[in-house]
Amino acid sequence: MHLAAGRRRVASMVGFAGVSKTTLAMAVYRSLEGQFQCRAFITVSRKLDIKRLVTDILQQIIPVGSSSMPDPDMAGVETWEISQLVGKLRENLQCKR
Repeated sequence: MHLAAGRRRVASMVGFAGVSKTTLAMAVYRSLEGQFQCRAFITVSRKLDIKRLVTDILQQIIPVGSSSMPDPDMAGVETWEISQLVGKLRENLQCKR
């Protein structure tokens, strides 16, 4: 899929449990590898936990150091307030595709 510069699109998948929505989403996610500067794959259940969701995204988009050690800026991320998490997410997604 080729999108015009600056245009964002969202595709929503809905359906009953067990109809392979996650499998399809993962296949699309994998097919887009290399087309973006960063990416994250998350699943959302009926019991939404925003803090956990943002933390999961951050942990996937923050580059891991060369020695496979977590970014020192992410130390204690599990204890951060939602405002800190959102701020770090914005900082890391700024000017990225």
